[in-house]
Amino acid sequence: MYNGVTVRRYPAAPPDRAQVLRYAGIRREDAGLRALVDECLTLSAGAFEWAACRAVWPLRRTGELVDCGFAALRSRSLTGALEDCEAVAAFAATVGFGIDRLLQRYGHLSVARAAVLQAVGTAQIEQLCDVVCAKIAQEAAAQGLYARPRFSPGYGDVPLTLQTELFAALDVPHRIGVTLTDSLLMAPSKSVTALVGLSRRPCRGPAGCAGCPDTECPFREEKKS
Repeated sequence: MYNGVTVRRYPAAPPDRAQVLRYAGIRREDAGLRALVDECLTLSAGAFEWAACRAVWPLRRTGELVDCGFAALRSRSLTGALEDCEAVAAFAATVGFGIDRLLQRYGHLSVARAAVLQAVGTAQIEQLCDVVCAKIAQEAAAQGLYARPRFSPGYGDVPLTLQTELFAALDVPHRIGVTLTDSLLMAPSKSVTALVGLSRRPCRGPAGCAGCPDTECPFREEKKS
Protein backbone atom coordinates (compact mmCIF):
# COMPACT_ATOMS: atom_id res chain seq x y z
CA MET A 1 0.00 0.00 0.00
CA TYR A 2 3.02 2.33 0.21
CA ASN A 3 2.04 5.11 -2.16
CA GLY A 4 5.19 7.19 -2.33
CA VAL A 5 5.78 10.53 -0.67
CA THR A 6 3.42 13.39 -1.49
CA VAL A 7 4.72 16.94 -0.96
CA ARG A 8 2.43 19.94 -0.90
CA ARG A 9 2.65 23.63 -0.12
CA TYR A 10 -0.51 25.34 1.07
CA PRO A 11 -1.60 28.98 1.26
CA ALA A 12 -1.31 29.93 4.93
CA ALA A 13 -4.70 30.61 6.51
CA PRO A 14 -5.20 33.51 8.94
CA PRO A 15 -4.62 32.38 12.54
CA ASP A 16 -7.70 31.28 14.47
CA ARG A 17 -7.92 33.98 17.13
CA ALA A 18 -9.77 31.75 19.60
CA GLN A 19 -6.98 29.17 19.35
CA VAL A 20 -4.32 31.86 19.76
CA LEU A 21 -6.00 32.94 22.99
CA ARG A 22 -6.19 29.33 24.19
CA TYR A 23 -2.51 28.64 23.53
CA ALA A 24 -1.57 31.95 25.14
CA GLY A 25 -3.54 31.00 28.25
CA ILE A 26 -5.81 34.04 27.88
CA ARG A 27 -9.28 33.19 29.14
CA ARG A 28 -10.64 36.72 29.14
CA GLU A 29 -9.41 39.68 27.09
CA ASP A 30 -9.29 43.16 28.50
CA ALA A 31 -8.46 46.16 26.31
CA GLY A 32 -4.72 45.79 26.89
CA LEU A 33 -4.63 42.10 26.04
CA ARG A 34 -6.83 42.64 22.99
CA ALA A 35 -4.41 45.26 21.71
CA LEU A 36 -1.44 42.98 22.39
CA VAL A 37 -2.99 40.05 20.50
CA ASP A 38 -3.98 42.31 17.59
CA GLU A 39 -0.42 43.67 17.43
CA CYS A 40 1.08 40.17 17.36
CA LEU A 41 -1.32 39.03 14.67
CA THR A 42 -0.24 42.02 12.60
CA LEU A 43 3.46 41.39 13.29
CA SER A 44 3.16 37.79 12.15
CA ALA A 45 1.07 38.44 9.05
CA GLY A 46 2.89 37.00 6.07
CA ALA A 47 5.42 35.14 8.25
CA PHE A 48 4.07 31.65 7.58
CA GLU A 49 4.85 29.23 4.75
CA TRP A 50 2.82 26.05 5.05
CA ALA A 51 4.36 22.83 3.74
CA ALA A 52 3.85 19.12 4.40
CA CYS A 53 4.91 15.72 3.12
CA ARG A 54 3.17 12.41 3.73
CA ALA A 55 2.95 8.77 2.71
CA VAL A 56 0.92 5.66 3.54
CA TRP A 57 2.23 2.22 4.54
CA PRO A 58 0.54 -1.09 5.33
CA LEU A 59 0.29 -1.76 9.06
CA ARG A 60 1.00 -5.00 10.91
CA ARG A 61 0.43 -5.55 14.63
CA THR A 62 1.37 -8.53 16.80
CA GLY A 63 0.42 -7.85 20.38
CA GLU A 64 2.19 -4.62 21.30
CA LEU A 65 4.63 -4.92 18.38
CA VAL A 66 3.61 -2.39 15.74
CA ASP A 67 5.17 -2.49 12.27
CA CYS A 68 4.39 0.77 10.50
CA GLY A 69 6.21 -0.19 7.32
CA PHE A 70 9.04 2.30 7.86
CA ALA A 71 9.66 1.37 11.51
CA ALA A 72 8.72 -1.33 14.03
CA LEU A 73 8.38 -0.80 17.77
CA ARG A 74 6.66 -2.10 20.88
CA SER A 75 4.16 0.40 22.22
CA ARG A 76 0.96 0.01 24.19
CA SER A 77 -0.06 3.58 23.35
CA LEU A 78 0.44 3.14 19.61
CA THR A 79 -1.29 -0.24 19.65
CA GLY A 80 -4.36 1.44 21.12
CA ALA A 81 -4.24 4.38 18.73
CA LEU A 82 -4.00 2.06 15.72
CA GLU A 83 -6.57 -0.50 16.86
CA ASP A 84 -8.40 -2.13 13.92
CA CYS A 85 -6.19 -0.25 11.44
CA GLU A 86 -4.79 -1.86 8.31
CA ALA A 87 -2.62 1.05 7.16
CA VAL A 88 -0.92 4.09 8.61
CA ALA A 89 -0.24 7.51 7.13
CA ALA A 90 2.81 9.39 8.35
CA PHE A 91 3.30 13.10 7.79
CA ALA A 92 5.57 16.00 8.61
CA ALA A 93 4.32 19.58 8.49
CA THR A 94 5.84 23.00 9.10
CA VAL A 95 4.86 26.67 8.99
CA GLY A 96 8.43 27.77 8.27
CA PHE A 97 11.16 29.86 9.91
CA GLY A 98 9.35 33.21 9.83
CA ILE A 99 7.80 32.79 13.28
CA ASP A 100 11.15 31.62 14.70
CA ARG A 101 12.78 34.84 13.52
CA LEU A 102 10.05 36.88 15.17
CA LEU A 103 10.39 34.90 18.40
CA GLN A 104 14.14 35.39 18.41
CA ARG A 105 13.69 39.13 17.96
CA TYR A 106 10.91 39.72 20.47
CA GLY A 107 12.33 37.27 22.99
CA HIS A 108 14.91 39.97 23.68
CA LEU A 109 12.55 42.93 23.36
CA SER A 110 9.23 41.92 24.93
CA VAL A 111 8.34 38.82 26.95
CA ALA A 112 4.62 39.51 26.49
CA ARG A 113 4.87 39.78 22.70
CA ALA A 114 7.05 36.68 22.53
CA ALA A 115 4.48 34.69 24.54
CA VAL A 116 1.63 35.67 22.25
CA LEU A 117 3.72 35.07 19.13
CA GLN A 118 4.46 31.57 20.46
CA ALA A 119 0.71 31.03 20.68
CA VAL A 120 0.20 32.36 17.15
CA GLY A 121 2.81 29.93 15.83
CA THR A 122 1.26 27.01 17.70
CA ALA A 123 -2.20 27.87 16.40
CA GLN A 124 -0.80 28.02 12.87
CA ILE A 125 0.88 24.61 12.94
CA GLU A 126 -2.24 23.07 14.49
CA GLN A 127 -4.35 24.56 11.69
CA LEU A 128 -1.98 23.12 9.10
CA CYS A 129 -2.08 19.68 10.75
CA ASP A 130 -5.88 19.80 10.60
CA VAL A 131 -5.68 20.54 6.87
CA VAL A 132 -3.23 17.67 6.28
CA CYS A 133 -5.32 15.24 8.33
CA ALA A 134 -8.47 16.27 6.46
CA LYS A 135 -6.72 15.48 3.16
CA ILE A 136 -5.56 12.11 4.49
CA ALA A 137 -9.12 11.34 5.63
CA GLN A 138 -10.54 12.38 2.24
CA GLU A 139 -8.17 10.11 0.32
CA ALA A 140 -8.75 7.26 2.80
CA ALA A 141 -12.53 7.57 2.40
CA ALA A 142 -12.14 7.03 -1.35
CA GLN A 143 -10.70 3.60 -0.46
CA GLY A 144 -13.37 2.79 2.12
CA LEU A 145 -11.13 3.65 5.07
CA TYR A 146 -11.63 5.85 8.11
CA ALA A 147 -8.87 8.02 9.55
CA ARG A 148 -8.01 7.94 13.25
CA PRO A 149 -6.85 10.99 15.26
CA ARG A 150 -3.18 11.82 14.72
CA PHE A 151 -0.57 10.49 17.12
CA SER A 152 2.94 11.95 17.37
CA PRO A 153 6.31 10.56 18.50
CA GLY A 154 6.73 11.42 22.17
CA TYR A 155 3.07 10.76 23.04
CA GLY A 156 2.45 8.06 25.64
CA ASP A 157 5.17 5.40 25.50
CA VAL A 158 6.11 6.11 21.86
CA PRO A 159 9.77 7.17 21.94
CA LEU A 160 10.86 10.46 20.42
CA THR A 161 13.56 8.46 18.61
CA LEU A 162 10.85 7.40 16.15
CA GLN A 163 11.42 10.86 14.65
CA THR A 164 14.67 9.66 13.10
CA GLU A 165 13.03 6.84 11.16
CA LEU A 166 10.05 8.95 10.17
CA PHE A 167 12.34 11.71 8.88
CA ALA A 168 14.32 9.19 6.85
CA ALA A 169 11.22 7.52 5.40
CA LEU A 170 9.70 10.82 4.26
CA ASP A 171 13.06 12.46 3.45
CA VAL A 172 11.77 15.44 5.40
CA PRO A 173 14.86 17.72 5.26
CA HIS A 174 15.02 17.64 1.47
CA ARG A 175 11.28 17.74 0.85
CA ILE A 176 10.09 20.50 3.21
CA GLY A 177 13.29 21.81 4.82
CA VAL A 178 12.70 20.59 8.38
CA THR A 179 15.71 19.19 10.25
CA LEU A 180 16.26 17.37 13.53
CA THR A 181 18.58 18.62 16.24
CA ASP A 182 20.78 16.25 18.26
CA SER A 183 18.07 16.26 20.93
CA LEU A 184 15.45 15.27 18.29
CA LEU A 185 13.71 18.63 18.28
CA MET A 186 12.62 20.07 14.95
CA ALA A 187 13.74 23.23 13.18
CA PRO A 188 11.70 25.24 12.31
CA SER A 189 10.29 24.92 15.81
CA LYS A 190 6.66 25.10 14.68
CA SER A 191 6.76 21.74 12.94
CA VAL A 192 4.93 18.49 13.65
CA THR A 193 5.29 14.84 12.72
CA ALA A 194 2.47 12.39 13.26
CA LEU A 195 0.92 9.04 12.40
CA VAL A 196 -2.71 8.59 11.34
CA GLY A 197 -4.23 5.12 11.48
CA LEU A 198 -6.53 4.01 8.64
CA SER A 199 -9.27 1.49 9.41
CA ARG A 200 -12.31 -0.12 7.79
CA ARG A 201 -14.24 0.80 10.94
CA PRO A 202 -15.26 4.30 12.05
CA CYS A 203 -13.42 5.67 15.05
CA ARG A 204 -15.26 4.66 18.22
CA GLY A 205 -13.47 6.90 20.70
CA PRO A 206 -13.51 10.67 21.22
CA ALA A 207 -11.06 12.80 19.26
CA GLY A 208 -9.02 15.81 20.29
CA CYS A 209 -8.81 16.87 23.91
CA ALA A 210 -11.72 14.63 24.88
CA GLY A 211 -9.74 11.56 23.87
CA CYS A 212 -6.43 12.61 25.46
CA PRO A 213 -5.51 11.14 28.86
CA ASP A 214 -3.54 14.25 29.89
CA THR A 215 -6.25 16.02 31.89
CA GLU A 216 -3.70 18.47 33.34
CA CYS A 217 -2.62 19.85 29.95
CA PRO A 218 -2.70 23.67 30.11
CA PHE A 219 -4.04 23.81 26.54
CA ARG A 220 -6.90 21.36 27.13
CA GLU A 221 -10.15 22.61 25.66
CA GLU A 222 -13.10 22.73 28.01
CA LYS A 223 -16.03 20.49 27.17
CA LYS A 224 -18.70 22.36 25.26
CA SER A 225 -22.24 21.82 26.47
